[in-house]
Amino acid sequence: MRRMMAAALLAVLLPGGLVTVGAQPAQAYGPCTGSETIEGAALPKPMPCYMGPGAGAKSAVEALQKAIVLCYSSTAAARYVINSGGFDGAYGPGTVSAVKWLQSNRFGFTGSDVDGVFGPASDRKMRYPFDYGCARIPY
Repeated sequence: MRRMMAAALLAVLLPGGLVTVGAQPAQAYGPCTGSETIEGAALPKPMPCYMGPGAGAKSAVEALQKAIVLCYSSTAAARYVINSGGFDGAYGPGTVSAVKWLQSNRFGFTGSDVDGVFGPASDRKMRYPFDYGCARIPY
């Protein structure tokens, strides 16, 4: 608890955002526990959270899969999701490949940051299918 409070304080004090010392994103945040619909878009919740193989609620993974297919429809990422079961809510090899593709080809990640885990850094770059079209969440 003290570590989380210290991290929150650093986020306020440092202009670069949340900084955690000695913790990877998957350790600094909990898994996505569900999804919520805002202006027609299903979004993982609570944010920040992470998803990966064995981590993340089925509804959160399904929301991610739908966003990939709808907002990145002409990309390899969409094909990975479609060819591996579509919107099945399982964070399997197809979803991992799709997230890796987005991380390296759309989000500007390099090296070990291209890990196939959908966390806060990926979420900040992700486009979601709102009623008015695909867009990033403004935060």
